[in-house]
Amino acid sequence: MTQGTLPLTAGRDKSLVYRVAAYLHERPNQWIDGRTIGTVAGSYGWRTRLSDLRRAPFNMTIENRQIRFKSGADKWTVSEYRYVPDALDR
Repeated sequence: MTQGTLPLTAGRDKSLVYRVAAYLHERPNQWIDGRTIGTVAGSYGWRTRLSDLRRAPFNMTIENRQIRFKSGADKWTVSEYRYVPDALDR
């Protein structure tokens, strides 16, 4: 199954996996902070849901990048994700 063939907005399955899939489909190629995805996909399981989207039946290409910041003695990392549609989705 290729990307974009699932009825993401059909409303039959309102699971958090489908909700985050629809959210990412609406924002192709946009880097999104993981904390934002957590508000859509559930704050305690959003990483697992992103992982689920990378496998069948979704087979979505989801990239990750980490940006490290430092301010004085404070250090933190921001994880961002983006959905990259394949040629059939465009």
